[in-house]
Amino acid sequence: MTLLSRVRDWWTEFLTGRSASPRAVIINKLGVSLASCPGSTETQHSIRWNEVGAVFAYKQDCATVDQICITFVDLGGEVRLAVSEDDAGYQQLVEDLPRHLPGCLAPADWFQLVAFPAFETNWTELYRIPFVSSPDGAVVSSLGRMADSVVLAELQLLTSHLRNAIPIGLKGSLRFWGEWFGRPHDKVYTLVSCEIEQTALRLLFDQGETLSIWSPKGLTIDRSTFRIADARRVRWEWFAQGQATNRQTLYFMEFIRSGEIITASTNVDWYEPKFHLNAAESAFELVNRLD
Repeated sequence: MTLLSRVRDWWTEFLTGRSASPRAVIINKLGVSLASCPGSTETQHSIRWNEVGAVFAYKQDCATVDQICITFVDLGGEVRLAVSEDDAGYQQLVEDLPRHLPGCLAPADWFQLVAFPAFETNWTELYRIPFVSSPDGAVVSSLGRMADSVVLAELQLLTSHLRNAIPIGLKGSLRFWGEWFGRPHDKVYTLVSCEIEQTALRLLFDQGETLSIWSPKGLTIDRSTFRIADARRVRWEWFAQGQATNRQTLYFMEFIRSGEIITASTNVDWYEPKFHLNAAESAFELVNRLD
């Protein structure tokens, strides 16, 4: 069981006094669907076999262990279903895929590619229809949209983990690539919600602050830290304290990574920030100092 699964189960037990039920994969001759729990006929997401345009396997970094996931993309390039190895019926699904989708890789052909090296996403294409027909009959490549869908699938999974952990209380001081926002532990920010905005993860905090993270990788959540290991771009926005919330009082700090170089920009006008960014540090940390 992953760290995040334990956190989710602990919170459910705390509220209800019983363990959380795993999701269940339902497979039949028409397609595959995901139910909220084993034995349930109420499905959350589904896709028919004749709607599948691509299938990807990848690994989600869950702090202490990895979790292998399978994502289904439809003919229009939209993510329709994401299944993790913690879901009941996962093993049967991966074994049955080549039978339902001729040409799809068997587990023996892709498992090593996804599983190793550890703590890497290792996106691996298991199946793809290279070309699909548009409504006007023209043949168009769906690869670009599928690539975007892969990014979206990773964001959706990360957002799902965060939403499960938010009720426990994710709060602390901010740090970007080793650089504290303000003095260490001087102010505490509490995460209240998260959402996906195009290809970015958007985090909303209790005083109206927002944090946008593009291409986030490596999620860690424990008693003292919420961490994103790496990102392509990070933007922190907040309103001046004690003033009206409008465009004139909205401030930002933005960090963009290109290889080992991280550049920073800001519209702060009451002092000149001197950034000391370290590419070896995490892109973002919400650090909670424990007593």
